[in-house]
Amino acid sequence: MAISNKTEKKDPLAEKDQCLSLLRQKAAAIGRLPKKADMPEGQAERITRSLGPWPRALEKAGLKPPREKTKRAAAKQRDLERLRQREAQMGLKAKSEEGGRVE
Repeated sequence: MAISNKTEKKDPLAEKDQCLSLLRQKAAAIGRLPKKADMPEGQAERITRSLGPWPRALEKAGLKPPREKTKRAAAKQRDLERLRQREAQMGLKAKSEEGGRVE
C-alpha cells in the first residue's frame, strides 16, 4: 500500500475561525483575557501564526478593545485641534482638511 506524500492544505478561514474559537473558549473558562502561557503547548503559536500578534488576536476575537491610535497620530490630532482653537480666537479663517485656507 502506497502512502501519499501530499500534505493536506488547511482552509485559512477555517483555521482563523478555530483560533478565534479557542481564544473565546479559554477566556470563558478562566474568566479573564488569556495569556499565551494559558494555552496548551503549540496553540499560542498556532493562534499568532493565523491571527497575528497576541494583542491583535485578542482584539480580533472580540475579547479586547482595539488599540488606540499611535501616540504620534494622537499628538498630531491634538496639535491640529489646538491650532484651530488659536486661529478661531485670533479671528483667522480655519484651514481645510487639505491644508489650504477656507474662503
